[in-house]
Amino acid sequence: MKKHIWGFIATLSLFVFSIGIHPTCLSSFYQPELPEELK
Repeated sequence: MKKHIWGFIATLSLFVFSIGIHPTCLSSFYQPELPEELK
């Protein structure tokens, strides 16, 4: 059960982190390309 909780937290953290980098480009979050900062 803990694995599911940690997986959810990790996914949520990545989602919030991505929005934090590009708050106005939510559509780019669904694209497979990484932002320039993460390359």
